[in-house]
Amino acid sequence: MKKSSRLCVLVVAFAICFAELCLFSGCSNPTKQDTTLSGNIMYLSIVYTALDPSATDRSQARTTYFYIYDISKKELKKMYSITAPSSYPVGVVDYKNSKVYYSIWGDLKNTADKAGDKLQCYDLKTHKTTDITSMHHSFNQITLFANQIFAISAGLESNGSRQLTRINPITHEFTPISPDNTDIEYRDYSIDYSTGEILTLSYSDFSDRHAPESKDNSGIIKAPPIFLSVTNTRLDTPKVIYTFSQRPYYSPYGYNWDKDPETKKLAEKTANNLDVAAPSRMDSNNILFLGAPDVFSNDIKLKVLHLDTKTVDDFPIKGVKYYSRPLVSPNKKGMFISLKMENGEGGMYYYTFANKKLEYLFSINDVKKDLLTQTASSLVTTEIQLIVE
Repeated sequence: MKKSSRLCVLVVAFAICFAELCLFSGCSNPTKQDTTLSGNIMYLSIVYTALDPSATDRSQARTTYFYIYDISKKELKKMYSITAPSSYPVGVVDYKNSKVYYSIWGDLKNTADKAGDKLQCYDLKTHKTTDITSMHHSFNQITLFANQIFAISAGLESNGSRQLTRINPITHEFTPISPDNTDIEYRDYSIDYSTGEILTLSYSDFSDRHAPESKDNSGIIKAPPIFLSVTNTRLDTPKVIYTFSQRPYYSPYGYNWDKDPETKKLAEKTANNLDVAAPSRMDSNNILFLGAPDVFSNDIKLKVLHLDTKTVDDFPIKGVKYYSRPLVSPNKKGMFISLKMENGEGGMYYYTFANKKLEYLFSINDVKKDLLTQTASSLVTTEIQLIVE
C-alpha cells in the first residue's frame, strides 16, 4: 500500500502527545443534554496499544486494548484486548451491539506483514471472531455511523489508494468513495451525527509520485490538502469546502482584491499553507482542525477555519501545551478533546464553547494502573472516536 509521510508524521506527533498524558484530579462532566441525541447513547471509543519488551515472538509483542467512556454514566470501561500485530492498530467498539472491530495482520502464520491488514470483528457475547475483509488492506481510522463501518482504508477495491470507505458489517461489502481516481488520498474524517455530514480531508498524491529521485525536491509544488463534505452514507460526489494553499482566495473579495490595501490585507489572510488534520465542524460556518506550519513541525495548534471569510485563526485554550483531535458534540455546545497542559497535567476533557470551561473526564493513567508495570510504561493512545448509536 502507498504510505503518506505527511500522515505518518502527524500521527506520530499525536501519539507522543497522547503518551505523555497523566492523571489530573478534580472531575466534572458534560451536562446530561450532551450525552444523548434523540434517545441514542453517546460514548467515546478509545484504542490503546502497549509493547511487551520481553516478547521474542513478533506476533506476541503488541497488545491492543479497547475501552469506552460512557458519558452518561461517567465510566471508563474496558471492553476487549487482543495480542496480535497490525500495520497500524486502530479499531472501534460497537457498544450497542456488543462488538469490537479492529485491524490485524492478514495472515499471521504464512506471510506475516507482507499480507497487509484485514478487518476483524469480535463478538463480546458469543466470543466468536469473524473476518470482515480479506488481507492486503490498510486502515488508518475506523468508526461507526448509520449501522455501517466507515474507515480510511486502502486495498484492491480502491486500487491501492487510501480513501474514505464504507464497510457493511453484515455483508462485508467494501465501498471506497472514488475507486477509479487513484490520485485522491484521504487523510481522515469526522462525522456530524446531528446532520449526517461526513467531513473529510483529502489531498492529491500526484506531486509525491512525480518527485525527482534526489534530496532536493524544492522544485516540486506540493498539492494542497482539501476539506470535503460528504452529505450521505452512499458516499456520493463530495463538495469542496476549502483548499489550503499559498495562493489567496479572491472570491469573497472580488477580482480586484489586490487594488485596495485593506481588501488585500483581508484577502491575503485566506492563503493558509498549512499541514492539517482532524477536522470537526463547530457549526455551519466554522471548522476546527489541527494545523502545523509544515509536516516536520512539532508546533501543532488547534485552529478554526471561518468559511464565510475563508480565513484561519488559532483556537487557543488557556493553559494547554499540546492539542489532539477535537470531537465536537452533536449539539455543537462543546467538544471532547485530549490535552496536555502547560503544568504537566492532562487527560481527556470536555470543553464548553460558551464559557470556555474545561471539564476533566479521564486520563491514560486510569488504564495504566490496571496493567503490569512494563506494559503500562509503553502504553499509548492510537485512536479516540465519538460514537452515537
